Formats: sequence, C-alpha cells, structure tokens
Amino acid sequence: MQKNTGFTLIELLVVVLIIGILAAVALPQYTAAVEKARLVEVMGVINSVEKAHQINILSGYGVGYDTQLKKFMQIAGIDLNGGEWNGYNWHTPNFKYAFSGNSVDGDGRMLTLRIQRQGKTYAQQDYYLYVFFSSDGAMNYKCTANTRLGTSLCSTFKGLWEERE
Repeated sequence: MQKNTGFTLIELLVVVLIIGILAAVALPQYTAAVEKARLVEVMGVINSVEKAHQINILSGYGVGYDTQLKKFMQIAGIDLNGGEWNGYNWHTPNFKYAFSGNSVDGDGRMLTLRIQRQGKTYAQQDYYLYVFFSSDGAMNYKCTANTRLGTSLCSTFKGLWEERE
C-alpha cells in the first residue's frame, strides 16, 4: 500500500481561504496606518508654515499672501524638506500644499493652507484638510472626510493637533 504525502485540493482551498480572509482584514488596517504615518509629514509642514507666519507677524510685515509667504520663508531660512515649490504651492511625493491669502467669511484670516493627497482629484480624496492662520497668530483647522478611512484620519489629525497645543 502506497502512502500519499501530498495535500488534497480541499486542504489547499481552506488554506487559501484563510489567507484571503486575513488579507481582507489586514489590508484596511495597513492602509490606515500608512496614511496616519503620512500625517506626520503634514504636521511638520504646518509647523514650518506656522513658524514663518509667526516671524512674519512679529516682524511687522503683515504679509500672508502666497507669493510673499514663499519669499518670506526663503528669506527666513525656513525650509520645507522633502518637496519643491511648484509656482506658489509646495509639492511632496505624498501631498500638495496650496497657499492662499484670501480671507474666508471676512473674519480676518490672512493665510489658508489647503492640503490634499498627491495624484488624486478633489472628488477622490479620502479627506482634505484646511489650516487657517489669522493675523493675530491664531491657527484653526478643518478636516473633512469623504470616506470611512477619511473619518478615521480626520480624528487622528485632531488627536495630533490637540497633543500639539
């Protein structure tokens, strides 16, 4: 009598099914963890922009517009590592940071920083983030989620923001 040492088709299918279930559970968690790690880049850029804005206010320039902010950051020696200026916006491999000097709702905000993921259209964004810098140096942010992952990331960003204050 010959002894069979191989696996049956049923055994192989069960193993593949188990691996598939584990992957289906792990992949969304992995995606969220990677995106949370990318938010660290966002906090670094926000801190650099805040520093330039504060120096700008203390210097008495009263400048908050995108073109002047870029010039002031370069003069002040504040470097946003890991990307490059494209016009008056800062681009990194992960995000596009768009600067605007327009006041929102006439409330005296001098500078708005819009952050969105690179390579995705506005409608494809899981989340988008706005940071408002006012003329008195105060900062506020708004994170809007378009997906369940975006909701999780907005809450993560809120946690990072609260730790910072």
